Amino acid sequence: MRSKDEQDTENNPQTPADANKETAADDVKELLLLAQNLQEEDLKLLKQIAKRLGR
Repeated sequence: MRSKDEQDTENNPQTPADANKETAADDVKELLLLAQNLQEEDLKLLKQIAKRLGR
């Protein structure tokens, strides 16, 4: 009797490596977007700090 993994591979000829290649680009895009959002938040905070220090 074959293992569940072997059966899944037969039903879905795509290997995990192939699936990772497809999702890797999406992951990179998502990480870049998150980094950009963090930079924007950092800039807002720095502006608030500068404003308060300037009082």
